[in-house]
Amino acid sequence: MLRDRDPDLREMAIRDLEQGLLSNDTKLSPTEEQELSTRFVEMMTKDQTLKVHASHGIVELISRSSNENNISSTVKKLVETLLQHHTDDVKTIREVCTAALKGIISESKQPLFDPEIIYTPLIKGLQKHPDTVEYIFDILETLIIRWGSHLNPSGTKTEVYDTLQNAALPFIKCKNFNAQSKAIGCVGNLGAYLPHDSFEKLIGTLIKHLERPVEEAEYNSDIMNLHSISTLCRLSGPRLSSFIERLIPIVGYYVTTTDYKAENELVLVWEGALNCYASMVTFCGAKLKEHFETIDGYAMQFITYDPTVFENEDDKSEEEEEVYEFEEEVDGDETESWRVRKACVKCLNEIGTRLSQIDKEFVGFMEKALNPLLKRFTDSQENVRVEAIKTVILFIDILSKSKLGEEKLKGYLAAILNAIIKTLKLRGTKAKMEVYNLIEELSGRLFGGLDSWMSKLIPVLVSSLKEKSDLVVNAYKALKILIQNSSNRTVFIPFLQTLLTHITSNLNSTNFKVTAACLHLLAQLCRVTQNSPHLSPLINITKTYLNQENASLEIKEAAISLVEYVLSEQPTVCGPAQGDLIKLLAEKLKHPTTSSTASKALVKVCSSPNIQFNAESTKVCLNNLKESLLIINTQVRQAALEALAVFIAKTKANVPDMSDIALPYITEDFVLSSYALKAITSAYLVSPTPEKSTAKVITAVLHLLEKPSIHGSIISTIATTLETITQASAPRIESLLKSLQRPGMSTEATAQVTASLLQGQAGLRDAMLKRFLSEAKGGSVEAVMNLGEIGLKTNLGEGFVSVSETMLAAFSGSALGSSGGAASKSTRLAAAKSLGNLSKLHTSQVLDIYQKYIPKWTQYILVAIRQTINIHPKEELGHIVERLLNILWKASEISTNDYLKDLVSDCLSGLISQLHQVLNSVRQAVKSPSPHTRFCAIKAISLAINLSSDPNIYSDQVKDFLVLPISDKEVEVRTVALGLLKTCLSKNLPLHPILPELFNGLLVESRKRPELITKVDVGGNSLVTDLGVPSRRTTLEIFPALFGYNLSGKELEEMFRNVALGMKEDEELEIQLLCHKIAIRFCQQFPDVVLHNLPAIDLSPVLLKLLKQTAIEVDVKQNQEIIASASLVVTEIETLLFQFKYISKAKTLSLLSQYVKSCFGHLNITFLYQILMSSLKEKPEEVLQTLNVIWDLAGAKLSNKLHSPIFEKLVTNLSIINSHKKDPKFKTFFTKVDTTTTKINKLMQTNYTIPK
Repeated sequence: MLRDRDPDLREMAIRDLEQGLLSNDTKLSPTEEQELSTRFVEMMTKDQTLKVHASHGIVELISRSSNENNISSTVKKLVETLLQHHTDDVKTIREVCTAALKGIISESKQPLFDPEIIYTPLIKGLQKHPDTVEYIFDILETLIIRWGSHLNPSGTKTEVYDTLQNAALPFIKCKNFNAQSKAIGCVGNLGAYLPHDSFEKLIGTLIKHLERPVEEAEYNSDIMNLHSISTLCRLSGPRLSSFIERLIPIVGYYVTTTDYKAENELVLVWEGALNCYASMVTFCGAKLKEHFETIDGYAMQFITYDPTVFENEDDKSEEEEEVYEFEEEVDGDETESWRVRKACVKCLNEIGTRLSQIDKEFVGFMEKALNPLLKRFTDSQENVRVEAIKTVILFIDILSKSKLGEEKLKGYLAAILNAIIKTLKLRGTKAKMEVYNLIEELSGRLFGGLDSWMSKLIPVLVSSLKEKSDLVVNAYKALKILIQNSSNRTVFIPFLQTLLTHITSNLNSTNFKVTAACLHLLAQLCRVTQNSPHLSPLINITKTYLNQENASLEIKEAAISLVEYVLSEQPTVCGPAQGDLIKLLAEKLKHPTTSSTASKALVKVCSSPNIQFNAESTKVCLNNLKESLLIINTQVRQAALEALAVFIAKTKANVPDMSDIALPYITEDFVLSSYALKAITSAYLVSPTPEKSTAKVITAVLHLLEKPSIHGSIISTIATTLETITQASAPRIESLLKSLQRPGMSTEATAQVTASLLQGQAGLRDAMLKRFLSEAKGGSVEAVMNLGEIGLKTNLGEGFVSVSETMLAAFSGSALGSSGGAASKSTRLAAAKSLGNLSKLHTSQVLDIYQKYIPKWTQYILVAIRQTINIHPKEELGHIVERLLNILWKASEISTNDYLKDLVSDCLSGLISQLHQVLNSVRQAVKSPSPHTRFCAIKAISLAINLSSDPNIYSDQVKDFLVLPISDKEVEVRTVALGLLKTCLSKNLPLHPILPELFNGLLVESRKRPELITKVDVGGNSLVTDLGVPSRRTTLEIFPALFGYNLSGKELEEMFRNVALGMKEDEELEIQLLCHKIAIRFCQQFPDVVLHNLPAIDLSPVLLKLLKQTAIEVDVKQNQEIIASASLVVTEIETLLFQFKYISKAKTLSLLSQYVKSCFGHLNITFLYQILMSSLKEKPEEVLQTLNVIWDLAGAKLSNKLHSPIFEKLVTNLSIINSHKKDPKFKTFFTKVDTTTTKINKLMQTNYTIPK
């Protein structure tokens, strides 16, 4: 069919083939593949109608082929077709060939064929076929992006990148814009792969072009060189950072240059230079920070550049600006000067983003940049306005995370709002959309802060209601959020009629989003005032949109929201229509799409004291809620059950079958079960259900209480339900309690329910107390917990003494279990928690117990204190906090093991979380003479930060808990301080100001310290204990987190040397493995640091380690693990060295002997020999030195048969250098090889021979 005369049949054949290939239904032989690909190529050149379809077909065919010959053959045909001379439809043929080649490349992450068959002919075609240049570079750019790292898979083809660069570089000045931009893309993407020498040459060439004499100024050349540097920044920022010092002044020259006569050329060059600066700030790392002042100076200088504005016109006073009418037209900039202003805004945006982690620096920068940015809100070009507004939104977001955020934002508010008002008076959809976002941001950050501005804001927002649909929607949304975040909604009353008029006119919009936005805003206007005559039209509006069955879901949900607010906020306006509105709302309960929303609205309506349900509306609501329970959706059922509970409580409706209705929803879903129980309880309070139904409910509840995972609010719901359905009858409760005590029940949940049921049952409670006391003395956990829960909910009076003594008896072990032994640990812990519960209603007495027994029963008293903190609200804790702190500090001094210290810390963190003033006491404890107290204080703040929903509230406090403790004389204190630092880093607290004070301490802690190592002889063996392992581990875990903190080169090198020392000398397996991981991170992020400190690395002891013959399996596995881990480090180092990306080839050769020393045992010897031989002419001395080092180490370190694989590689790969055996310079080397080989063969009992 592909050869059929009918083009429709040919198209159908292509589509069928593509579908078959996609679904794997079509299987083709290699011959069929070849025939089809040939036919597709023919169609791409000759078929008048199906060229594009053919290109799609060939991509699908080749990307799914596994025959390399067919793939290569097809690719060659496509390249030939692209470069051939064509007489007809030339542009289309070239486009489809380009699309096909790009598609084949893009379909795979790795080459399906040798890439050389593409790039070699294409590079040649640049000169032979100039009309194909833009297509060639389009393909080459895709090739570099997708397969860049695979163009040199073995590491021996580094020249491929030079070849591609040399091909692209001349075309960055090409006058064909498409070819030029693609050539720049090639150069930029190549930056990630070029060897160091070539990259340096490339940057040198670009710098040389830019440093040209004034008289040689050529706009096109300069702008393209600047664009090339920007692209290199974006794609190879870290590599370019080493050239920053040279580039900053050169780019600065082009920001202010006047070398060109045409103004548009000047503008484009200035824009290019400023964009270049922005790219440097974004992608070139910490080295740019010292140049921020230079860059933002240029940005501030040129952000007002506009030759169409007369001097000082840009600085008009606010009074002059106020005379503008709404919807004022702003003439567009007749020049291209807006490009410069936009680039300036971009620079400020990027600098602000980079400073976002440093409070003081960011605040200082924002104070300087804000006014220039606000002036751009009324720029003559909308795209400048948009960027300026986005930048201010970003700055507000960053500022809000600062400790000074809200205070500073209030100070900026007037200036920002004045700029907003001016912007809303101008035309420009995109800018206004961003202004609405800015209003929402400000309103959300400053609750009620915009209220005093409503008289100015609302008129300009109302003017937007005449605009396009998108603007109207966002204007309504902004108004809605302003009302929601207002602390005084009466400020909207003067605008009520105006807003209603505009909303009414927009309600019938053909855009459903506008209608929905109108309804949502009307709902919020109901909250502004009550009984306003302006709101009377809401009744008809609400009815109209609730009755629309075919409306979109957004409109339906908005209408439900409106009826909710009309009913709950405007009872007088509703009047007689209240019943009709409730019935309309009830109708929405039956539909799956609106049921959940309608149920939640009904809950809100029921909460209004002004709502009265008549018999008819009550019946409709109940029936429809029952019907909604049949909808198979958990969220719908949850909402319906919640609404039933609230509705029955509100209306006192008699629902005798509620138990039967809700029982199916008492399941393992505790949330759904909780709502079902609440509905049953509400119904029972109105009218008790029959005994049979009650028994079913009790059975279902008991089944829930058997679930081990039951916890939280559902337990109190169960208690309320059981209390209700037993009608507070003592006999019924007693019977129920027997069921609760049966085996298999959740102990804690059952105890809570039991205590709730006994409230108000004095006689029964006393009897149960007597029983529980007896059982507790026998060691019953359940009885102990029941006593605690009863004490939590009921004042025990005189019974307190016997209950508390029972708890203390459990601590002492005098409470006997069934086995006759001491009380179990679970009983003791239950007793501790129960004692804590007693503190709720017997606070002073329990605190006296804590004070008395903390030295004796430290662990259990601390558990009790934690429970005390948990059950007391913040206000009550404030009255007893001093006593608790005194007890805890006393406990900290005597807590000699980690478990006790962790308990003290947990209690302290609970106090800190509720009472921030506790930090003063904790801060003083850091200076305590007791190391245990210091430990607990620091651990407490760490726990508090880790559990806080807003860790930034501690940002001002952490310095006192870090700087001194990290250098404490006790290792346990230093370790916990390091843990605090790790927590702060994970929570992104602003640590920049104190890092310099911490850095030296971190370096010390990352090294093995002899004074912390002890050796004890046990039975002829030495038992070594290293107390510094926890602090070393934590410090090393902190190192990678510091990479984002703009550390200096010196600091990074010191860190890396300590990591290298850990890899070499540390005997702890976990420390070595951790050091290997960090070393790999260093290789990936700071290659220059690794290469500069290569002599510090020595992995050979690990790679060549030999175990004793008596080694057990665990030791063997650990050794294998550490060797595998170290090998990964070697692989990363080899990547750095042999790609020649980070240092020159000459420098690489000088490092090879050190690489051999550092990594001997896992050398890529084949590649190493090849590199050495290819460099022999350039650096013969370095080559021979490295070869000698290899064989010197072989002779010194290879002695065991386990090393034979290493030796075999050394010997067999000598064939690579054997051609130099007769070279006099190699005579000494080969003599060494012969001697060493003989020696090692003898030691290993092997027979490896040097290949001829």
